[in-house]
Amino acid sequence: MNLKTMPNNIKRRLIIIANTGGEKNYCPSVIEDRKNYLDFFKSPEGGYWFNSEIIAPDVNSWTKEKLAAVMDEQEEDGRVNYWLIVFAGHGWENSEGHPFLELYPNSPAKEDLPVDWLEDRVKHSSCLLIADCCRNIYPLTESIGDSRARVKIFAREGSLGYSTKCRLLYNQQLKHLYPGLFVVGAAASFKEGAKNMPSEEGGLYSYYLLDCADKEIEKYQKLNEEDKTLAFSYIHSLAKPRVIRFSRDKQHPELWSERGAQPPFCVIPQWRI
Repeated sequence: MNLKTMPNNIKRRLIIIANTGGEKNYCPSVIEDRKNYLDFFKSPEGGYWFNSEIIAPDVNSWTKEKLAAVMDEQEEDGRVNYWLIVFAGHGWENSEGHPFLELYPNSPAKEDLPVDWLEDRVKHSSCLLIADCCRNIYPLTESIGDSRARVKIFAREGSLGYSTKCRLLYNQQLKHLYPGLFVVGAAASFKEGAKNMPSEEGGLYSYYLLDCADKEIEKYQKLNEEDKTLAFSYIHSLAKPRVIRFSRDKQHPELWSERGAQPPFCVIPQWRI
């Protein structure tokens, strides 16, 4: 473990990769996931990410070469301290349990992104990877369940002062992270499929991550007792049993992480109007 923490001037980047799978394995919920994550992370409580810090082109537009080039370009004027990478789409694992992300529809296996490659690429930074995809040896897409309410869209607009305080709280938590920290929130366990919410409402895991974050934000806003920063690991722990229950025990999200400081997922400042 590298105990050197981040500098005071945090450089952070958010990359959102979405692959609908194309005509043969179409997964429309990915489009909703991409929109919901963008709305959430741009919101004050999601960290108030600036547009200049976000790389989220249209769905089905990534390749390994493009991802590598984008990451290199973002570091031309200095290393990125914190990468937040969201993947929504199709994935798989080989027989040895190494996960791969399918970056564009119907890509050959050799063109898919090994998570091991990504971990090595960001080894001088801190990184959170949210991977809402299957981990079957062969990809599987399946929708389940009855209709449910759409996850709340994070279009909250606060005053500039409120949004700025949220961003400062978020960055304060990032300062506690260390280079080489690589945290993965995986939607499913080995050999499991990642299921979708009905009515194209997004992936089951993504839906409950954002839904649990929304409920925690509302709870602490009502209390309004102190500044709160909620780690991704905490929100994952809330979402996991809901995913298991709604999937009828067929999908079990996993968190891959070292102990110690954890990336933030949302912040709730004490605020007096």
